[in-house]
Amino acid sequence: MQSKNSINLSESENYLVNAFPGAVAIIDYDGRILSINDDWEIAGNENNFFGDGSVGENYFDYCKDFVQKGSDYALKLLLGLRNLLDGERPFFEMTYPFESEGKQKWFRVQINPYQSEGAILLFEEYTSSVTAISALKDSEERYKQQFQHALSGIIIGTPDGGIKDVNPAACKILGYTREELLNGGRSMIMDLENPINKKAWEVREEKSKFEGEKEYIRKSGTPITVQLSSVMFRNEDGGLNSINTFKDVTKQKEVESKLENEQRFIKASIESIPGIFYVIDEDQKVVRWNAAVEEKLGYTPSMIEKMVVEDFILEEDQQKVQETLQKVFAEDEGSVIAGLKTMNNGIRHFKFNVKSFSTGDEKFLVGTGVDITNLLESEKAREENFHLLEQLFENSPLGIVMIDTDNSVKKANKSFKKMFGYDCDDFKKNTIDGLMAKGVQKEEANRILEDSLVGKSTQTEGTRYTKSGEKRSVFISSVPVKNNGEVIAVYGIYVDITEQKELENRIKELLMLEKDAREKAQSSLNEKEVLLQEVHHRVKNNLAVMAGLLDLQLMEETEKDVIRKLSEVQSRIYSIAKIHETLYQEENMVSIKYHEYLKSFITSLPQFNASSDGTTNFILESDEIQLNLNQAVPFGLMLNEMLNVLYSEVDSDDSSISLILKQHDDNITLQIQGDSLNLLNLIKNRYSESFQYKLIDIFLDQLNADIEMDDKERIINISFKKMSIRGSSSSFLKEEIN
Repeated sequence: MQSKNSINLSESENYLVNAFPGAVAIIDYDGRILSINDDWEIAGNENNFFGDGSVGENYFDYCKDFVQKGSDYALKLLLGLRNLLDGERPFFEMTYPFESEGKQKWFRVQINPYQSEGAILLFEEYTSSVTAISALKDSEERYKQQFQHALSGIIIGTPDGGIKDVNPAACKILGYTREELLNGGRSMIMDLENPINKKAWEVREEKSKFEGEKEYIRKSGTPITVQLSSVMFRNEDGGLNSINTFKDVTKQKEVESKLENEQRFIKASIESIPGIFYVIDEDQKVVRWNAAVEEKLGYTPSMIEKMVVEDFILEEDQQKVQETLQKVFAEDEGSVIAGLKTMNNGIRHFKFNVKSFSTGDEKFLVGTGVDITNLLESEKAREENFHLLEQLFENSPLGIVMIDTDNSVKKANKSFKKMFGYDCDDFKKNTIDGLMAKGVQKEEANRILEDSLVGKSTQTEGTRYTKSGEKRSVFISSVPVKNNGEVIAVYGIYVDITEQKELENRIKELLMLEKDAREKAQSSLNEKEVLLQEVHHRVKNNLAVMAGLLDLQLMEETEKDVIRKLSEVQSRIYSIAKIHETLYQEENMVSIKYHEYLKSFITSLPQFNASSDGTTNFILESDEIQLNLNQAVPFGLMLNEMLNVLYSEVDSDDSSISLILKQHDDNITLQIQGDSLNLLNLIKNRYSESFQYKLIDIFLDQLNADIEMDDKERIINISFKKMSIRGSSSSFLKEEIN
């Protein structure tokens, strides 16, 4: 018999639907409503969200309408029903509130499988449990149907712990027969000392009802967690009874616990991802992200929820990002580098890896982003420094070549090619010194290379030959290039001093003629002074270039020992360069005003610049003293080495060094004093094999100077006799320096 409330159901099935208490509907796998009972139609008339939809209509579409209106309960119901029909869960239950006639009512929906590909939906008003029991007096048959066929277990008990009746569902859940439960009573299925049960009992005693969790004990002895609704009511005789409606949620609790653990694990995993994590949908909205997104970009969660991918990306990167996203949706995965706009109008660059995945009919993209802003900035700075060094190398007025550890020339700059006529192709079959050096000079060149390959910088004068065979006097410096402490190449720096040497020889000739033809050589003397000025000027310029190159090397060097040694070499170059600078600025070319030189020399030293933060102060006091060039040079070099040693021996974070230069008749005295000078170490190390201490002794010998040290008073006294020494300064230096 076909009913208006059903499609293709038998009479017995229609009877079953109408026998259920509450609103009932049967739907097929696709959501089509096959049958409804009268309560369903009544609920629909009251505008309850579940109770609408006639036979033949699609219940899924109805639920989706409420989801679009913002009902979370409708979404949960839709997902639960879909999971049950797909076989992902054996049943589904949900409790939800509903406003009716100004009063809030609570309803419970129970969904169970129907035949193989359908479901039975049962909606019960939770607030009417007591009323439902009382209604049994009016309809014994209806009460019997509800009691017997309820999906939840029902126990009717007495205040003293007895059980008056149980339904089949209760027997099935607990594992006892009806007779066993009636005879055993409440103590057989429940531990009253269990804290959960004690709390439930106390609440029901106080309020005459309880809704929540309790623990029952199955016949097998295993405890089970049940979701219970317990209400006290009076029977026909006026006595108190309780009706306890429950369902076994043990497996549900286990599943929920497992899901919670999995969610915690997933959340912890996502938050531990280095960089940002994101999930975007097909509309390019960010639907999930980790805390790093907010930390890196500065946006709040409410702001991110309203944004799409385009809102984050820099305008110049948007096209390639969109192309990448479309490719990933089509081909599963991809990557892209793009700039993101931060909340404070800043820019952060990220390397993104993206992968697509599907859930049902929807597609999403999930990925990570690594912040490479600092890397890009360092790469840019490294590239700029590289180009700067390349330009300095190529455009330097000094001849420079780079030699690898196999003694092969890798590159040469324009000045080198102009100076010697060779280019890199000329060195393919021979070494640089094999072509440019001869005899003893070749042995010296090999020694320089060997020292450089073990990390030693060297400077020397020598002779090299051009491609055309022309002999040139050069000043040669070797600078090792290191990577992770290992020498990977050597820079050879050549300063052409051929003209200077020729000028020096010319000056010597003029000086030799000066004694016998002083009156006739006045014009020659003027020429000599001009030539000397030019010599000193050029030497000073070349030394300044060398010091500048050492500055470049110091910028790239990381080893403290190498930095210290290069700084020592640089300070020696400064001390000599300062003398030449003073000379070509003076009218007298053979002596200098040493007090003015000393003041300029101290403020130009690298040690002084390194101490300009205020930790070490130099105090200078000097008479007006004129010194011959051949005394000024060793005196300046000795003072430079002495300050290098003393600066390294300063044992205080805040110190000062005073220099007092005095002249009495022809006696010159220099007093060095400083509270923080560790003179004891200087005295102990003076006769060591250290290169610096050897240099100090050599320069003192050249000056015929005496030195006294007072460690207690922290004073060094150096004295020598002022002399007028003829000849070039180079001839004055002793060969011990080599």
